[in-house]
Amino acid sequence: MDDSGFLLVFWAIIGAIVGGIIGDRKGRGGAGVVLGLLLGPIGWLIIALGPDYKTERESKKCPFCAELVKKEAKVCKHCGRDFPGADTHVDIPPLKARCPYCGKEVAENLEACPHCRMRIAHIWP
Repeated sequence: MDDSGFLLVFWAIIGAIVGGIIGDRKGRGGAGVVLGLLLGPIGWLIIALGPDYKTERESKKCPFCAELVKKEAKVCKHCGRDFPGADTHVDIPPLKARCPYCGKEVAENLEACPHCRMRIAHIWP
């Protein structure tokens, strides 16, 4: 094999490896290898700018605000609503203080208010 054939094979292998790495981060490793092998840097751009299937597989869409959240979530981090069928019951210690945001009674030393879900851990001494 002459030098030009060796360089062509070398760059095709590098293109496939880089395309596979980029594609794997997007959940499309096989497509990244093929496009990197056939198109090189143009294939890398196609994979990098394409849809992110990995995030979609690890997420679910909130039925109320349509934002993506983790599959394990019981409450939407965007709109704060409970997911249907999610067991969101939390044992709350005895009430001893008031939430500075909503004014309802809450237990001391909670991370967040169970009523308005605002972070209140920073106010406890």
